[in-house]
Amino acid sequence: MVAWAWEIVNPLTKELGSTIGSGSGKSPILFMPQPSKAGTDDLPSASMTVNCLNLPGFLRSRTWVVLGLVGGLIGGAMPARATQAVELTWLPSTSPDIVAYRVYYGTESGNYPNSITCGDVTDVLVPSLSDGVTYYFAVTAIDAQNNESAYSPDIVYTAPAPASIEVETDASTNALGAVAVAWTASSDGDVYGYQIEYGTQSGDYTNSVAFYGATNAILSGLAGGTTYYFAVAPIDSLGVEAVASDEAAYSVPTPVSLQLQAAVPAEAPGVELSWNPVANEGITGYYVYYGTQSGVYPNLVNAGDVTNFILGGLEPGQTYYCAVAPVDAYGNQGELSNVASSPAAGPAPVQIQAQPSSAALDAVEVSWTDSADTNVLGYVVLYWTPGTDTTNSMSFFDTTNAIISGLTPGLSYDFAIEPIDSFGTESIASSVVSSLVSVPEPIILAAQALGASTVELTWNSLTNEGAEAYTIYYGTQSGNYTASITVSTVTNELVSYLYGAETYYFAVAPLDAWGNQGPLSNEASATTLAPAPAALVVQTFGDTGEPGLIEIDTPSTVSGPWELDSSVDRQNWTAYTSGYGPGNGDGYDVDVYVSVDPTVPQMFFRLRQ
Repeated sequence: MVAWAWEIVNPLTKELGSTIGSGSGKSPILFMPQPSKAGTDDLPSASMTVNCLNLPGFLRSRTWVVLGLVGGLIGGAMPARATQAVELTWLPSTSPDIVAYRVYYGTESGNYPNSITCGDVTDVLVPSLSDGVTYYFAVTAIDAQNNESAYSPDIVYTAPAPASIEVETDASTNALGAVAVAWTASSDGDVYGYQIEYGTQSGDYTNSVAFYGATNAILSGLAGGTTYYFAVAPIDSLGVEAVASDEAAYSVPTPVSLQLQAAVPAEAPGVELSWNPVANEGITGYYVYYGTQSGVYPNLVNAGDVTNFILGGLEPGQTYYCAVAPVDAYGNQGELSNVASSPAAGPAPVQIQAQPSSAALDAVEVSWTDSADTNVLGYVVLYWTPGTDTTNSMSFFDTTNAIISGLTPGLSYDFAIEPIDSFGTESIASSVVSSLVSVPEPIILAAQALGASTVELTWNSLTNEGAEAYTIYYGTQSGNYTASITVSTVTNELVSYLYGAETYYFAVAPLDAWGNQGPLSNEASATTLAPAPAALVVQTFGDTGEPGLIEIDTPSTVSGPWELDSSVDRQNWTAYTSGYGPGNGDGYDVDVYVSVDPTVPQMFFRLRQ
């Protein structure tokens, strides 16, 4: 005889006797002898406990819910049919030769059209149970000779029906191609979120998206003029989906077509666009696409929430093709409008003037009217000499006048202006004007020696050309100026620290505020006076005890620059040192210590002033 007993088991703790579920208690249900099956009379006695997990609270953790929808109407729904699974556990048989168990089940007690044979285990998962249907389960033991025991007493399990979730769909007013989906919250306390499944065929959901902490959502990116079907399934704390809700449907409206027009603006450069407003669908703005070929739009600008817009930064005279598309707050874009085209208007050309500059040397002052194009950020001044292929240019910003310097006096130059917009594009140039570069007034220079080391220079004052300073060039050879000084706007200057009895050559050139230099004056020369000869005193410097060391000085004051030369033959002289008087501490202007070669029979010195 085989004795059987059933008991409920908590699937998380595996503890027996938990009083949960449909009311089965801790006390075992004893097996009542059943007519034995063929070949089972020789099975040894054994006892077995069979446990059925029928607790909805634990079911999700061990249950797979397979969703399948049948039928469906727009605006209404049919119940979604689902299948579930349940886990059965039992205590093993005490018979030593048991090799397998077989679970029988059906919807009537004692009538088991279904069975599952498993190995020498103590639990099995029974799949494909229908929601809300009551099932009866029994277990048999199978030994190594394939003998099967009688049925255990059956136990009842009812597959839980899904919590009712009602789904509603409506048009979304804040997104393009969208639907607002709302649903009632599940009564199950273990629900953490919801999965919205949808598609374009009833019961066939090709898309899904999960939401947490909400019972409504907006699904965007849907095709206009298409019907979509929706169902909602709760998601528990382990991420397992329960049975989906009933199905709801929604037909996405066909979007309103945009009618775009393009024209030449009346008072601004570019292309003016206008289109009809779309009063719904959550539109927050419009994208404007444009290019120089129909259907090819390499450029995009967000026009904002307007229905007319002027495209700037375009090449005047070029035809542009444009299309407009609405966009919502989520970045979803609607369908493009029709293609509209128009040639781009250019800004009114600026008016230019040019005249010789009174503020700079060898320069022309150019001025122009400001462009009416609000996109203009600056201007390019073009200039060239007529009959040449070379065009020069300079850019200016935040101004309508400029001085072009470094030009050739006496030549005529042509000038034109091109505005530059925010895209760096140059607009149509202005008309061409000409200006002659003034030939500067010549400087007449005169020079007069004032002593052995100073020459006074004087020159005429310039009445134009913007001269703000003068550079004086001079040297001891005509045309070869080895020294220079820069003075302010004076017309005379003393050039000092010159050698006596020396002829110096001078020239003067004006400078403007930008450092541009005008032409040199005539060359003037002056010979400094010969200084009074100074006597040289040569004596040995015996205090140091160093042979060959001598001291050379002058007993009287020496004025101006001086140079001490040395020679061994009084024919070839070499500069030894130089200085400038008057005045050192001991009352002498020349006081030099010289090391001479003791093997040299004689050495000569002279003082050049």
